[in-house]
Amino acid sequence: MGVGILYIHSERARCNWIQQLLDELKLDVEVKYGYSPQFEKDFPLKKFPAFISTDGWKLSETPAILQYLIALSPQNEMLSGITNKEKAKVLQWVSFFSQDFVNAIIMIVIHFKNDSDRRQGWIRIGKNFLEYVDQSLANGCHLWLATEYITIADIHAYKCLKDYAPILGGTEKYCHIEKFMANLERVAPVYKDKIVR
Repeated sequence: MGVGILYIHSERARCNWIQQLLDELKLDVEVKYGYSPQFEKDFPLKKFPAFISTDGWKLSETPAILQYLIALSPQNEMLSGITNKEKAKVLQWVSFFSQDFVNAIIMIVIHFKNDSDRRQGWIRIGKNFLEYVDQSLANGCHLWLATEYITIADIHAYKCLKDYAPILGGTEKYCHIEKFMANLERVAPVYKDKIVR
């Protein structure tokens, strides 16, 4: 028997790669894509991703769902960090990309697509975020964002950067991001492809 149902949206970088993670974690979770009457009943805010366990327990927000799913699969505990400091750093980066980075893209693409001045302001904010990530990678003592090994923060960052950085002009001028992206594709190629349902 599975542990629950995970609702995801195939076009959203916050969650369009979680099916791949579930496969890697070898978790028996039913995945449902997009909106449905049951999803809207269980999750009235209609936000993806969303998880409901077999006993009816509900969980939303990307960082919380990722931490919970990883916790169900202890052989992959490194994905969420080992020490308390690593776990906090992983959560920091997952939250940054789920909230700050993705919200800047939403402002550019949806809310201010017809307001050039405000759109340009959000593009500047998005580019500042890219600079912040690039500098964080440059100042770190390892290849990854949070630890010396790949974590869920890196996979989530990769998917957000791959799907949304082109809106900001791409990552080509950010050499540390480019190196990070190439390293992730080499180490975890399963996340390179976009899942479309």
